[in-house]
Amino acid sequence: MTPFLKSARARASVAVIVVCAASFAAGYWWTRPVPFPDRQLSEAAHAADVGDYAKADSLLLGGDGSNSGSEALGALLTRRWDQDCKSAADFLTKITSSRPTSNAGAITRALAVYTVAHEKELSQSVPLLRESFGARCPALARALAKAFAAYLPAMYGEDQGASGFTPGLKTADVTKLAAVIGTDRTAGNEFGKQGRQLAEKWEREFADSVVSGEKEAATHLMREAGELVGSLDRAHVGDWQHRSAVVTDFACYAGVSVLIQKQGAPETGPLNRFLVDGHLPGIEALDGPNGAELGDELRKYLSSSGFAETMFAGVQTFKESYDRVQHESL
Repeated sequence: MTPFLKSARARASVAVIVVCAASFAAGYWWTRPVPFPDRQLSEAAHAADVGDYAKADSLLLGGDGSNSGSEALGALLTRRWDQDCKSAADFLTKITSSRPTSNAGAITRALAVYTVAHEKELSQSVPLLRESFGARCPALARALAKAFAAYLPAMYGEDQGASGFTPGLKTADVTKLAAVIGTDRTAGNEFGKQGRQLAEKWEREFADSVVSGEKEAATHLMREAGELVGSLDRAHVGDWQHRSAVVTDFACYAGVSVLIQKQGAPETGPLNRFLVDGHLPGIEALDGPNGAELGDELRKYLSSSGFAETMFAGVQTFKESYDRVQHESL
């Protein structure tokens, strides 16, 4: 023992220092910055398991709608999905029923995080529709539709689209969500621009399957798309409600776009006057004042091309699937 520690007073001083240091270390350990999901995810999961969804909601999202809470909710949804997709659907339905609409952005970001977990290439909207929300778990598609129905009005106001998106909702998140909810592609905001890009890519992929004569692939794709769009439309989500009248037109538009690229635009005839520099205008033209006339011309042109059977098999499947979901109880 050193001379300094021989005295009782010195030893007491060292003991106090050791105790203080240990207390500080323990305090730091319990209060250290830990990623949100690692700290509270298990507590939230337990609360949900015992039916305390309000507590789970509070643990996951808090009161500020922060990204950390969104990631936690997305992680918990992912965990539920891995165990049982119906469990994920039930959880989403119950937890959103307890969430005040003031945190719409947090819920929406959480859903974006969730979709990322199940789709590595989110720009591929067709696999997202077909696999994540179609055949694999229709119950989750319906739960998502109800969640969006509850939170989109809070995000966008009564018109659901004209006023832009919630501050703090990143453009990347909007892009991901656009693949799910169809979005308002006629809006002049970033949400509409991103959504149009994804929607048109989806339409091109369907058209490609038509042009190549892959009838089975075309009908399978349209069946799943019809189920999702029908769910969203039934829940009055986004702008699908007014699009239900042109569900056949958009498919024709997609097919004609590809055909024009492959065999050139018609130089004369009724369809020619709708073209801009040899190309069809944006898909939103079907919602315009000449939309019905354009849709008729697209169908006639497609019928004359030899691809009508595959195209309209897909369109009919879409409509049947859409109508069936419309009559289901969400």
